[in-house]
Amino acid sequence: MAVDALKDIDEVGVSGKGLIRVRERMKHTVLVVDEAPLACTEQMRKLLTTATALWLPRVVLVGDEKQLDGVDAGKPFSQLRKAGMATAVMDDILRQKTRVQKRPWFPPSGSPVGKGASRMLC
Repeated sequence: MAVDALKDIDEVGVSGKGLIRVRERMKHTVLVVDEAPLACTEQMRKLLTTATALWLPRVVLVGDEKQLDGVDAGKPFSQLRKAGMATAVMDDILRQKTRVQKRPWFPPSGSPVGKGASRMLC
């Protein structure tokens, strides 16, 4: 449904009756953006401006700011967090089930990541 509504934006533009129709179709839409830290400032601006124009009830930005940054300028995900964006931390590992499987991903506090990575090769 959200994809169809976005196609309507391309067809009629974001104004007048077209905008009203799109807003009505998306009024219960939650936009989830995975790997949000990869977005540059301009991409995040466009995303949030569009979400605001469509009156989306919620935009969920998902990602790990300790991983790769975007190629272009800015770190909007980190800036939004520092500015007080509501944040939920998900730190439960669900893929690895046993303690041995989880071990490489969580090296002892204060140790370099390289030690954790070298354990994966053993």
